[in-house]
Order: sequence, then structure tokens, then C-alpha cells
Amino acid sequence: MLFNSKDISTALSGSTLLIVVNAKDWNTHHAQMQWFERDKPTDEWKPVNDPFNVVIGKNGLANGLSLIPVPEGITDLKSEGDLKSPAGLFGFCFAFGYAPNPEPGMTWPYLAIDENFVGVDDPDSRYYNCIVNASKLTPHDWKSAETMMRPDGLYKWGLVVDYNFNPFRKAGGSQIFLHIWRNSETGTEGCTAMPEDKMLELLKWIDGSKNPLLLQGAGIEI
Repeated sequence: MLFNSKDISTALSGSTLLIVVNAKDWNTHHAQMQWFERDKPTDEWKPVNDPFNVVIGKNGLANGLSLIPVPEGITDLKSEGDLKSPAGLFGFCFAFGYAPNPEPGMTWPYLAIDENFVGVDDPDSRYYNCIVNASKLTPHDWKSAETMMRPDGLYKWGLVVDYNFNPFRKAGGSQIFLHIWRNSETGTEGCTAMPEDKMLELLKWIDGSKNPLLLQGAGIEI
């Protein structure tokens, strides 16, 4: 693990919910996820569940700008199209899904996706790294965008990771989500993916009032 433990502890000081994604090394697309909680920010973290398998970027991990400093000497940062998941400590923005309303138990802000929504991944667009309703934005200023209503159902349920918004880096990577996996062996374009039942369970567990954070990397120790 290349992150400074003191930096992590300081950045976590206001949080009582933590999701950890831990890979064995920086080049694998296999990782494990585990959830932690504590009653007060001064308490020790307690595991909520056992670690379970997830998949990350097809090319593994790359450091991204986050709530903790990029380790000293690291110059190779996550970039658009590198097929790597960002490593670091991140918050969350909002949940999304294909259902018109969130399921009972979900308290996170929710965006109902339909066929008009796209995730813009063109670094030259003013909407870069945003999910937008394309039918309300004409003419489009992007050359590349992902249709959110996917036929494979990977975005049936998801959660937007607060990555590359503030701080922002042009072409630093976009559309980073937690979402449903294709299967246990196929890596992602840069997101973190899991079985549908785990994704739903997470969306019902996560509580925005507790400042939930995502710690993602390799060789993490809590």
C-alpha cells in the first residue's frame, strides 16, 4: 500500500461508514470489497460483512486525485481510456437505476435512468464526466458518450463515485461508478462492479448522513 496511513486517518476523521476495495496488486482486475462502520469518528472501525469478490478495471489500478495526497514520486495518474480504476479515497454523488423510483430502504439521492441519459466521456465537452439527459441538450458538444440504459443491464443499479469533479483534471478519467458486474472474471472500463444482490444491499446500507467513503487500492490494511 503506497498511501500514508496518517493521511488516510485524517481524511476519514468525519466518516462513520467506509467501503474498502482491496486488490492484491496494482495490475489485477480482481479485488475484494468489505464494508466498515463505527458509532463515532473516534471509534475503531468494525466490519459489517465478510470480504466478497468484485472486479475493477481491466488493467488494474492507477492513482487518482482524491481526498488523500497522491503518494510522493507518483506521476502516472489515472487517465481517460486507460481501463484502470482510480486508487485513493473518495466520496459519493448519487445513486441511479432503471427503476422509476428507488427501492424501499434506499436513502441516497436517486436518478431514474431512461433511454435519453448518457455519460459524457469526451474531455473536450463542457459536460465531461457528467450524466446528462441528451434530449434536453441540443446540439450536443461531445463526440463520445456512453448510453446509460445498457442492454446488458450493468447499470440497472449503481452509485456515482465522486471522482475527478473537485479537484478536476482534464482527461483524468470519467464515469466512475459502483455497479453490477458482467461476471466474476471480466474487468471493467474503470469502475468497480459486483453481483446485483450485493449492489442492492450496498445501496440500502449506505447512509449519506454518515459521510460514507470509498477507499480503493492494493494491500490496504484497516
